[in-house]
Amino acid sequence: MAADPVVMFGYSAGLAARLDASLEPGSVLVVEEPDVVHRRDLHRTVTAVCVGRIVECEYQLAGPLDTVLDTLPPPRAVLTGVEYGVRAAARAAERFGLPGQGAGAAELFTDKALLRAAAGRAGLRNPRHVVAQDPAAAAEFVRTAPLPCVVKPTARHASLGVRIVHGPDAAAQAWEQARAPEEPLLVPDRGITSQVLVEELVVGREFSVEMLVRAGVPVFTNITAKHLLAGDHPVDMGHDVPAALSPPEQAALTGAMTTLIRATGYGTGVLHGEWIVDADRVPVLLECAARMPGDSLCELIDRAWGFDVAAAYLELLTGGMPAVPERPVGGAAIRFLAPAPGRVSAVHGTDRAREVPHVIEVEVDVVAGDRVPELHSSWDRCGHVVAAAPTPAAAAAATAAAVAAIGIVTEPGPG
Repeated sequence: MAADPVVMFGYSAGLAARLDASLEPGSVLVVEEPDVVHRRDLHRTVTAVCVGRIVECEYQLAGPLDTVLDTLPPPRAVLTGVEYGVRAAARAAERFGLPGQGAGAAELFTDKALLRAAAGRAGLRNPRHVVAQDPAAAAEFVRTAPLPCVVKPTARHASLGVRIVHGPDAAAQAWEQARAPEEPLLVPDRGITSQVLVEELVVGREFSVEMLVRAGVPVFTNITAKHLLAGDHPVDMGHDVPAALSPPEQAALTGAMTTLIRATGYGTGVLHGEWIVDADRVPVLLECAARMPGDSLCELIDRAWGFDVAAAYLELLTGGMPAVPERPVGGAAIRFLAPAPGRVSAVHGTDRAREVPHVIEVEVDVVAGDRVPELHSSWDRCGHVVAAAPTPAAAAAATAAAVAAIGIVTEPGPG
């Protein structure tokens, strides 16, 4: 184990694999919840060469976190691996005097209700919303609001517990589901405290803004066009990098994110904000994560912009100033697979999908006999295709062609 390790709170296999190119073997110390370590069998399944040790600790609790910080060797950087590691990583960075987002900002970015309040005070546009303390409060808000509305947990990610509702009864039911949505992979057995937000549905085009930030100043910005599942569970089904936007639209989204940085006192690191540009062409805040984005967005950014965004993130957290590109060099896109629910009887077309020009990755996560659930969160998707091309439009077209070539045949009924 390196004398001055890089500490990662919450294990991200994707981020660790990406850091293999930047870090020496054994230099990353992972702090992870014991339940999660054993559920994911991390002591056996971690393959990233840069990971040297896994420390089991209930780090999301203040007492155990302080205890583990007392025992850690002074790190050179503290990283956030997953959503639930944001607060601990911020506290650890402050404890060791390292660059980080700041504990106060971390509190805001891990609670959607607190973030809405901070954004509103800064003059950013939020949907009308309420923190509903019980199902009756959720139903009452929906009874008086324009329909449809959105019910979501304040402390989850990957669209977990998010549901569009069309009336008070549905809102009360959705409140029960949003209060403690199941996430067996990353949440410890004791659960994670969350409240429930109920808000008006904003109609418009949805984008995400990925920013690298140094001491409160953005140093790199990418804007992603998002594609969502139609219906009552708005799960992400695709991303195009960079988004095709006019200069005024780019400026509006970049300005909104910059205002959010100032409003929260965010320091150094990475942000992944989600916005809807409404009918007035004004960005409306959906939510913002203070961690590296998922859904292979880092790979898309690397391909479209021609640099290593994970290495740049690491350099910021070690006190450096990374060299970042001023403009993209191409385009990249991803589309996710979502067959009809049921038992898988056949999978075909993956070879044809890989032959589509510009397609660089095809992954199908199910085989015959597997059960496909209804699509309620990102964890329910069944695979993806990725393309990189000279333009975002060409990359998007390639992913569409690859998805069309893949057949995942399902049969309804019990599996």
